[in-house]
Amino acid sequence: MRYTDALRQQLCNMLAQGKSLREICADPKMPSLTTVYNWLSPGNPKFNPEFLDQYRVARMWQSEAFLEQIIEISRSKELTTDQKKIQIDALKTASARMEGRKYGDDKPRQLTVKVVYEDTP
Repeated sequence: MRYTDALRQQLCNMLAQGKSLREICADPKMPSLTTVYNWLSPGNPKFNPEFLDQYRVARMWQSEAFLEQIIEISRSKELTTDQKKIQIDALKTASARMEGRKYGDDKPRQLTVKVVYEDTP
């Protein structure tokens, strides 16, 4: 499939709305997973830095969409408590992996280094 700005925008919008990349790429009108990975891979001749930038932003918004879904699931009257828990845990895990610093255990670490200068004769 040929890369276009419209295709990039459509794919990234779908990601940002919470759809999975596999789900998006299953649509015959969308590129295959392999094609998308080629566009995202810096060593690949088909690499597209603009797409990579927009893809990263879309993934950030996707984690926000997952949090919205968590709220909707928690309020659902049609699901059992166990069903809610399974779905919510999956979305929380995905959000934490996408945005670890914001939603996960991946907190910034501080490193203190002490430098000692010695005069040598």
